[in-house]
Amino acid sequence: MEPQAPDWRAVLAKIQSYRDVIQDKASEVHELKAENQSLKEQLSSSARTASSWALDPRNMFSRHHVQIEDSDQDIEDTEAKYKTRIQALEESLRHYEKRFTKHRKVIQEQADELQQLRNLIQQEPSRYQKVSDNEIKNGLSQLKFLVRQFVQNHLRHSISGDAVHSSTLTRLLPLSMRRHLPSANLCPVVLEAAIWSYLYSGIFQYHADLWAGPLGVQFCDTMQKVSNAIKTSNQNTEVSETTYAEFNEWRARGVSFLLSSLDFDAGLHRTVIQFRDTVLVVLAKDHRDQATIEAAKEILLLAARLNNWLRSSKAQFTVFLTHLPNAQCPLTTLFPLDPEIMEPYRNLPTPPQGNDGSEPVIVAGAVSPGIHKRGTADGKKYDQRMVLVNAEVLCLHQADQWGRKGSGVQDL
Repeated sequence: MEPQAPDWRAVLAKIQSYRDVIQDKASEVHELKAENQSLKEQLSSSARTASSWALDPRNMFSRHHVQIEDSDQDIEDTEAKYKTRIQALEESLRHYEKRFTKHRKVIQEQADELQQLRNLIQQEPSRYQKVSDNEIKNGLSQLKFLVRQFVQNHLRHSISGDAVHSSTLTRLLPLSMRRHLPSANLCPVVLEAAIWSYLYSGIFQYHADLWAGPLGVQFCDTMQKVSNAIKTSNQNTEVSETTYAEFNEWRARGVSFLLSSLDFDAGLHRTVIQFRDTVLVVLAKDHRDQATIEAAKEILLLAARLNNWLRSSKAQFTVFLTHLPNAQCPLTTLFPLDPEIMEPYRNLPTPPQGNDGSEPVIVAGAVSPGIHKRGTADGKKYDQRMVLVNAEVLCLHQADQWGRKGSGVQDL
């Protein structure tokens, strides 16, 4: 605990009292010296006028002289002691003045920040995230880059044996993806998919619990029930633009309030620890390596920021890994490529289609998510729907071409 700063008025008063004592002692020294000089002059005069005296003046006044010298030394010692004490107090005073100035600056900065927040609340009680489509695309693109770099620098180059069947990988990846983990060519792609599966299920999925804990899940459940009630009450008619606008304004207001009430740093720390103990312990070269943990923290921080943008916007955003509207990741079955919402993984050759287009491209699994948008950030035009970003998927032809030729991939 930081020591309490002393009472500076008391310290200064004590310093002044020491100075007064020194001044008094100095005055006494001067008076004694003057008296000694006067006695010496009188003695000298008496010696000249009474030359018949046989007495030695030095013996006559030696005792008094010694007493004066002893008193002089005591005063000098006391003066030196007080000067040392004053110097120590002045040094302590300068030290506490520096700390006081530093703390006063911090307090002023906090007061300014608090005032800015109060001004924002007064100007706009409901804070919405009005983020452009390009900012969202760039944010997702940057997150993809971080995930890819993380896989290349910190995760294993291939995974085989019992690790392929671990509960962590079984939960994150379908069998059609896990079967390629022993391949040095395809393992990075599959591990990239595993990281995205974790981010999706924990942060981006509508009912994810890492972004706001159990309270966030309850909030999303409530919003889902309200949305269903609106649709049920308007079964025979199209839900009006006004109704959608009011609902999404209420939803955005609720998300903003929820996010402002959370301890973001504590939540991020818990998420990093969970990610380390459930995912990195299986996939990382060294799950306790500090560089690995810091890189994972950077990914989770950017994912949380992007998630907050999407959830607190008046536009309705849905992050999906495969199909809309359910946006669930398939765990057991292959499925055809839907070019309207999916695209083949860009770092591998695009799989060919039949000449007449009748042969569908089969998808082995999703790698990174896509984003669907409805309405605008201003709370308008909810009849407009668009796929803002396509999901990236690993196609079966890509996997066969790059994973099975001399890669040691086993049928699991």
